Amino acid sequence: MADANDTFSAMAPLARRVAGLVERGTVLLTDAAKKFQALQMRIAGDETDDSLEHFEPYGFTSHPKAPDATGAAEGVVLNVGGNRDHPVVIVVGDRRYRLTGLAEGEVAIFDDQGAKIVLKRTKIQIVSNTGDTVEVSDDGTALVATDGVVHGSGIDPYTGATYFALGNASATLLAKK
Repeated sequence: MADANDTFSAMAPLARRVAGLVERGTVLLTDAAKKFQALQMRIAGDETDDSLEHFEPYGFTSHPKAPDATGAAEGVVLNVGGNRDHPVVIVVGDRRYRLTGLAEGEVAIFDDQGAKIVLKRTKIQIVSNTGDTVEVSDDGTALVATDGVVHGSGIDPYTGATYFALGNASATLLAKK
């Protein structure tokens, strides 16, 4: 009959595989030219993996910034089946540039230079990396520029005619049919 030590030693390889399913690491280099972006990451202390495939959601992509004195992008690595021979990166984040202060339910796309698109509760806010802002109200008809001139055009779906709209920064612009 097997004793507890035999059972433990038989389970040790399985325990190691389960423990190594998910790991965390920092992004060192990015090769964004490939169909699946390749990342070089530091995982588990000083271990470096040179060619991790970065799986990104359909329709979204980013090129992680290189490490600097303030930190590095970080990723979650999945070793499929607990096998470290072909790991994949399932998400990359970068706390150096993450937006804060969003209300519950709000969503944003942003970059490291301050450009962002924020889906707010009652409007969509578009901010350039110079701080110029345009907001679209929740009814889709109002554009408000916080600085500069607002302009736009569209095609009337019924007549096919092109329409134009122009306004100044101190007013709300309504472009209706």
